[in-house]
Amino acid sequence: MSHPSLRLFLAVDLDVRARAAVASTIEALQRALGGRSTALRWTRPENAHITLHFLGDVPSERLPALRASLGEQIECSSFVAAFGALGTFPARGTPKTVWISIARGAAEISQVHHELQRRLSEFGVATDPRPFSAHLTLARVRDKERRRVGVLGQMMPEVAVASSEWEVDRVTLYSSDLSGSAPRYTAVHRIALAPAGAAWRPEGPGAPD
Repeated sequence: MSHPSLRLFLAVDLDVRARAAVASTIEALQRALGGRSTALRWTRPENAHITLHFLGDVPSERLPALRASLGEQIECSSFVAAFGALGTFPARGTPKTVWISIARGAAEISQVHHELQRRLSEFGVATDPRPFSAHLTLARVRDKERRRVGVLGQMMPEVAVASSEWEVDRVTLYSSDLSGSAPRYTAVHRIALAPAGAAWRPEGPGAPD
């Protein structure tokens, strides 16, 4: 008997103020683009998150074992994160994605990413081998509309990013449903960070002696 699969990813959540900052920044971008803003698929602020690992489709019967492998806590202290500058991917040429960097907390997010990568590897889930850079996706350019927004990269320095700081004290494993008009995310597991001030002790390759 076959079991349904869950489309899973691990992410850092935002708080209410950070989501409001995302909404404000998106509105500023849309105003700057004018009528060309329809060429992009915009992230809904309530869905905004910083992706750490995309796991893809995982059989639902493996979810309890995955939760156990991820654990209940990561020995990295909770920390404050803040948004940085806007950017596009690719950096040159016609853009495909608009994102916002993380100016504060990027190193801590990378540490959490590394530890989760180790745990996922032990569980048998392959992770993206490319270098990790913490960011939040604001919009994706529609494939047939890329020529309309070729100026996006040039506009980035002119658009103000709404400032906001928030405390990161957990990581969430989400299941995503893409069947509707907008993605729906359901939390299926949470991993707490250690209380502020706890020492970070990385494990695995590259850990200091």
